Amino acid sequence: QCIETALADIDWDTVDENDDTDWAAIDARYEQAEADCKDLLPDDVKAEWEAWEPFDQCLTDAGFGPAASMETGPVVYVETGDGGQTIEFGDTPGSVTITGDADGVSVSTEGGVRVVDEAEIDAAFEACEALLPDDFDDDDFDNAAAG
Repeated sequence: QCIETALADIDWDTVDENDDTDWAAIDARYEQAEADCKDLLPDDVKAEWEAWEPFDQCLTDAGFGPAASMETGPVVYVETGDGGQTIEFGDTPGSVTITGDADGVSVSTEGGVRVVDEAEIDAAFEACEALLPDDFDDDDFDNAAAG
């Protein structure tokens, strides 16, 4: 309720879904509302949330955390048969060209895009794994990811 109240004056009908400036302002407002409302959470929920902060910050520092994902534009994911690629659009125009047949695909990009290989993401998660909360259950995470 606290977050809803903090964001109640946003006129969603006038927000341009393609305008990064609109979304950056909304993201900033949402982050501020989360910070302002955090103290209203029950102590156990607040402790659980805080236990994830070091892990989230580590991923963000590596370019893959929750905060980093809010700073990117649209994303294209391509499964190539020998792994996957995530292609993130940025502030400047860019393009993605996918060519292929049943034997595989090739992906080429131009301009304002960032190509992230799954190996980079896996390496970031592995580097940050030691910062997971003590009560984190790998099986729950693996089941949810496979899900």
